[in-house]
Amino acid sequence: MNEEEFKNVYKSVNKQKCAFEKAALTRRYSCSRLIRRNIGEREAAGCSESQACHLCNELLCKIREKSRFVLKTTGTGKNPLPHAKEVKVQCGGLSGLELLAGANHEDAGKDLIQTSCLNNELNTQLPSVQDIYQTIKMTLQKYSTLNQIPWPSVVQAVTQFSGRKKRGSRV
Repeated sequence: MNEEEFKNVYKSVNKQKCAFEKAALTRRYSCSRLIRRNIGEREAAGCSESQACHLCNELLCKIREKSRFVLKTTGTGKNPLPHAKEVKVQCGGLSGLELLAGANHEDAGKDLIQTSCLNNELNTQLPSVQDIYQTIKMTLQKYSTLNQIPWPSVVQAVTQFSGRKKRGSRV
Protein backbone atom coordinates (compact mmCIF):
# COMPACT_ATOMS: atom_id res chain seq x y z
CA MET A 1 0.00 0.00 0.00
CA ASN A 2 1.53 3.31 -1.04
CA GLU A 3 1.33 6.49 1.03
CA GLU A 4 -1.53 8.04 -0.96
CA GLU A 5 -3.67 4.90 -0.65
CA PHE A 6 -2.95 4.76 3.07
CA LYS A 7 -4.05 8.37 3.57
CA ASN A 8 -7.30 7.77 1.66
CA VAL A 9 -8.12 4.60 3.62
CA TYR A 10 -7.11 6.32 6.88
CA LYS A 11 -9.52 9.20 6.26
CA SER A 12 -12.39 6.89 5.31
CA VAL A 13 -11.91 4.47 8.23
CA ASN A 14 -10.86 6.92 10.95
CA LYS A 15 -13.46 9.70 10.87
CA GLN A 16 -12.58 11.14 14.32
CA LYS A 17 -8.81 11.03 14.71
CA CYS A 18 -7.63 10.85 18.32
CA ALA A 19 -5.95 14.16 19.20
CA PHE A 20 -3.38 12.27 21.27
CA GLU A 21 -2.84 9.55 18.64
CA LYS A 22 0.96 9.62 18.84
CA ALA A 23 0.86 9.24 22.62
CA ALA A 24 -1.76 6.48 22.42
CA LEU A 25 0.29 4.54 19.88
CA THR A 26 3.27 4.44 22.28
CA ARG A 27 1.11 2.15 24.47
CA ARG A 28 2.08 4.08 27.63
CA TYR A 29 -1.09 6.19 27.32
CA SER A 30 -4.59 4.82 26.91
CA CYS A 31 -8.13 6.12 26.88
CA SER A 32 -11.61 4.78 27.45
CA ARG A 33 -12.71 6.52 24.23
CA LEU A 34 -9.82 5.14 22.13
CA ILE A 35 -10.52 3.02 19.05
CA ARG A 36 -7.45 1.28 17.59
CA ARG A 37 -7.50 0.41 13.92
CA ASN A 38 -5.02 -1.49 11.80
CA ILE A 39 -4.60 -0.28 8.24
CA GLY A 40 -2.24 -2.48 6.29
CA GLU A 41 0.82 -2.82 8.50
CA ARG A 42 0.16 0.45 10.30
CA GLU A 43 -1.93 1.40 13.27
CA ALA A 44 -4.30 4.34 13.72
CA ALA A 45 -6.15 5.71 16.73
CA GLY A 46 -9.63 7.19 16.65
CA CYS A 47 -12.08 8.60 19.16
CA SER A 48 -15.50 7.11 19.85
CA GLU A 49 -17.08 10.32 21.16
CA SER A 50 -17.23 13.69 19.36
CA GLN A 51 -17.42 15.73 22.59
CA ALA A 52 -14.29 14.04 23.95
CA CYS A 53 -12.54 14.52 20.60
CA HIS A 54 -13.32 18.26 20.64
CA LEU A 55 -12.11 18.68 24.23
CA CYS A 56 -8.88 16.77 23.57
CA ASN A 57 -8.17 18.80 20.41
CA GLU A 58 -8.74 22.04 22.32
CA LEU A 59 -6.42 20.91 25.11
CA LEU A 60 -3.70 19.75 22.71
CA CYS A 61 -3.73 23.16 20.97
CA LYS A 62 -3.30 24.81 24.37
CA ILE A 63 -0.40 22.51 25.32
CA ARG A 64 1.32 23.25 21.99
CA GLU A 65 0.77 26.98 22.47
CA LYS A 66 2.14 26.97 26.03
CA SER A 67 5.13 24.80 25.01
CA ARG A 68 6.26 26.94 22.06
CA PHE A 69 9.18 28.53 23.88
CA VAL A 70 10.70 25.32 25.25
CA LEU A 71 10.28 23.61 21.86
CA LYS A 72 11.76 26.62 20.04
CA THR A 73 8.80 26.85 17.66
CA THR A 74 6.48 29.59 16.49
CA GLY A 75 2.80 29.52 15.58
CA THR A 76 -0.53 29.41 17.31
CA GLY A 77 -0.55 25.76 18.34
CA LYS A 78 -3.29 24.73 15.92
CA ASN A 79 -0.93 23.02 13.48
CA PRO A 80 0.86 19.75 14.25
CA LEU A 81 4.57 19.88 14.99
CA PRO A 82 7.33 17.68 13.55
CA HIS A 83 6.95 14.09 14.77
CA ALA A 84 9.44 14.07 17.67
CA LYS A 85 8.22 17.42 19.03
CA GLU A 86 4.58 16.34 18.70
CA VAL A 87 5.31 13.14 20.66
CA LYS A 88 7.07 15.24 23.31
CA VAL A 89 4.09 17.63 23.56
CA GLN A 90 1.47 14.87 23.70
CA CYS A 91 3.26 12.51 26.09
CA GLY A 92 4.82 15.16 28.31
CA GLY A 93 1.62 17.20 28.39
CA LEU A 94 -0.51 14.22 29.39
CA SER A 95 1.98 13.18 32.07
CA GLY A 96 1.96 16.73 33.43
CA LEU A 97 -1.84 16.71 33.56
CA GLU A 98 -1.76 13.34 35.32
CA LEU A 99 0.51 14.82 37.99
CA LEU A 100 -1.76 17.87 38.34
CA ALA A 101 -4.93 15.78 38.55
CA GLY A 102 -3.49 13.93 41.53
CA ALA A 103 -1.88 16.94 43.26
CA ASN A 104 -3.38 19.12 45.99
CA HIS A 105 -4.31 22.72 45.20
CA GLU A 106 -1.46 23.95 47.43
CA ASP A 107 1.01 21.95 45.31
CA ALA A 108 -0.17 23.51 42.04
CA GLY A 109 2.36 26.33 42.16
CA LYS A 110 5.21 24.07 43.27
CA ASP A 111 7.64 22.22 41.11
CA LEU A 112 5.41 19.15 40.59
CA ILE A 113 7.73 17.28 38.31
CA GLN A 114 10.61 17.65 40.72
CA THR A 115 8.62 16.66 43.78
CA SER A 116 6.90 13.76 42.04
CA CYS A 117 9.70 12.29 39.96
CA LEU A 118 13.12 13.57 40.90
CA ASN A 119 13.16 12.91 44.65
CA ASN A 120 14.07 9.34 43.88
CA GLU A 121 16.99 9.31 41.44
CA LEU A 122 15.98 5.87 40.21
CA ASN A 123 12.50 7.12 39.30
CA THR A 124 12.99 9.92 36.78
CA GLN A 125 10.31 8.71 34.40
CA LEU A 126 7.07 10.66 34.08
CA PRO A 127 3.85 8.78 34.81
CA SER A 128 1.89 7.09 32.05
CA VAL A 129 -1.83 7.77 31.74
CA GLN A 130 -4.41 4.98 32.00
CA ASP A 131 -7.35 7.05 30.71
CA ILE A 132 -6.57 10.25 28.81
CA TYR A 133 -10.14 11.54 28.78
CA GLN A 134 -10.65 10.84 32.49
CA THR A 135 -7.39 12.63 33.35
CA ILE A 136 -8.50 15.66 31.33
CA LYS A 137 -11.93 15.67 33.00
CA MET A 138 -10.35 15.39 36.48
CA THR A 139 -7.96 18.24 35.71
CA LEU A 140 -10.81 20.44 34.44
CA GLN A 141 -12.93 19.53 37.45
CA LYS A 142 -10.08 20.66 39.68
CA TYR A 143 -9.15 23.87 37.79
CA SER A 144 -12.53 24.73 36.12
CA THR A 145 -11.15 26.00 32.77
CA LEU A 146 -8.14 25.43 30.54
CA ASN A 147 -6.86 28.91 31.36
CA GLN A 148 -6.73 28.18 35.10
CA ILE A 149 -4.51 25.11 34.73
CA PRO A 150 -1.01 25.86 36.11
CA TRP A 151 0.68 25.61 32.72
CA PRO A 152 4.28 26.00 33.94
CA SER A 153 3.97 22.56 35.60
CA VAL A 154 2.62 21.01 32.38
CA VAL A 155 5.33 22.67 30.27
CA GLN A 156 7.92 21.38 32.72
CA ALA A 157 6.66 17.83 32.08
CA VAL A 158 6.86 18.46 28.31
CA THR A 159 10.46 19.60 28.79
CA GLN A 160 11.35 16.58 30.91
CA PHE A 161 9.79 14.00 28.58
CA SER A 162 12.27 12.09 26.46
CA GLY A 163 11.23 9.60 23.83
CA ARG A 164 12.94 6.38 22.92
CA LYS A 165 16.69 6.40 22.82
CA LYS A 166 18.21 6.17 19.36
CA ARG A 167 19.36 2.72 18.42
CA GLY A 168 23.06 2.16 17.94
CA SER A 169 24.51 2.10 14.45
CA ARG A 170 23.66 -0.96 12.43
CA VAL A 171 26.52 -3.13 11.29
